[in-house]
Amino acid sequence: MQSGVRLLKQKDYLGALAVFRDAYQRFPSVKLLLNIGTTLKLLGRNAEAANAYQRYLDDPQADPARRAEVADVLSTLDRVLGRLQLAAGPGSPKDASVSVNGGEWLPLAQAAVVRVDPGPYKVAARRDGFTPVEVNGGVGAGEQAVVDLALVAQVVAPADVGSGDLLPRPGAEPLEDQPGVHARAGAQQPRSRFGLMLRGHFHVTEPAGAAALVGPTMDVTSRIEVNIGALVGRFRGGYLGGSFAILPGRLRPLAAAGVLLVVDDGPRFAARGALGLEVSVSRNLSVFVEVGGEHVFDAPMTVFANAFVPSAGVYGRL
Repeated sequence: MQSGVRLLKQKDYLGALAVFRDAYQRFPSVKLLLNIGTTLKLLGRNAEAANAYQRYLDDPQADPARRAEVADVLSTLDRVLGRLQLAAGPGSPKDASVSVNGGEWLPLAQAAVVRVDPGPYKVAARRDGFTPVEVNGGVGAGEQAVVDLALVAQVVAPADVGSGDLLPRPGAEPLEDQPGVHARAGAQQPRSRFGLMLRGHFHVTEPAGAAALVGPTMDVTSRIEVNIGALVGRFRGGYLGGSFAILPGRLRPLAAAGVLLVVDDGPRFAARGALGLEVSVSRNLSVFVEVGGEHVFDAPMTVFANAFVPSAGVYGRL
């Protein structure tokens, strides 16, 4: 412990990490888990740090006075990480070992929730007497995916059975009924990044009317989305804007802003700001509604410079 702390003060983080991990292998103290997590965080290895903090919180020997502090750090890391909830599938052993993204093998009971960097992930599971399995998928920042690990029992040929007869191990499911690797039906899958936007803008104040906005949309990150489109209908022109999801998940409160080019007795520009809510029906379809306003620069006498313009529409994703 003292050697690792001394290396930390010298900012030799890799050396300190090696010392703490070696010490934990020799004597698995919960205090060492806290030091391992802090060192990994200083190295910028946030997913590994979060997993060490989680193991600290799960340990009954954790210091009650430090739990709130560690939980707060873990909550901050969860905003930029994805979470995998691992579970043994039907008929699978509960004492399997798992490895995430090629990391160390851990008992499934110690890896019920694993943090990973946003993007693709690979989960492997193994146990003696069962065929190893591997699950691949993807998860975004602040999202959680549920992964079922269904290990299939290997068939064996008992000594008193003819060479042409193979029997499953006692208690194993019939081979034709055993599932392969699969994702639970309710697992959260990352939505598609590119899509098409169809929305309506409803100009309440004079000159009243409505216009449709059609164009492509793209997720820059799991929370930031940009879109561009053409205005058709009562008003004609174009739109460039974006939105920020205040909270991740299926129900996403939004803050949106954009710029419109309106062709009305010559080109005129307008700025738009709005708050809204997007509901993800599936990874390929979402609906939304916004309450916002627009300010027209250099507005003609027949047009109010400030207008209340709610909006609603759908996103269809590839």
